[in-house]
Amino acid sequence: MIFLTNSAHAFEKHYFCDSEPDNATYAFRKLGERHFLPGSFFVWPVSQDSLLQVGSANTEALPSPIDYKEIALKNDRWFGHDKLLHFSYSFVFTVGLKTLGDNLLGFDQSAATISGAGLTFFLGFGKEVNDNRNPRNIFSVKDLVADVLGIAAGILFLQLF
Repeated sequence: MIFLTNSAHAFEKHYFCDSEPDNATYAFRKLGERHFLPGSFFVWPVSQDSLLQVGSANTEALPSPIDYKEIALKNDRWFGHDKLLHFSYSFVFTVGLKTLGDNLLGFDQSAATISGAGLTFFLGFGKEVNDNRNPRNIFSVKDLVADVLGIAAGILFLQLF
């Protein structure tokens, strides 16, 4: 069931949608950059105009899986929290795996650095492949760029310290 509120103060006015689109009381129009999906739970400020009666002439269908991919692609920005996480994890994994290879496994410095950077890139690429398998997500080249920048920053950090 989806829960929506039309006010910034929750619980003033409520709109509900069954998890089955055929039995739904309301159909949902795109609200900003977000879509409300059957079976999800949201509290979000909306206006009365954002909701349409099912069966009316201007009712829009719920987005198809292809539409979700397009939405995910449209929402994939160069700067944001997600890219900061990709950069940070890649930096930490590169430094950590190099240190692990150097100290625990006995690799020489350059082999440990290359191994740490390579494994970090492989993990980031694998995550993107896995994201693409999700019908509501995409393979993001922007995420990979953030990964590579994090790896490069990690290698630079290792060279300086």
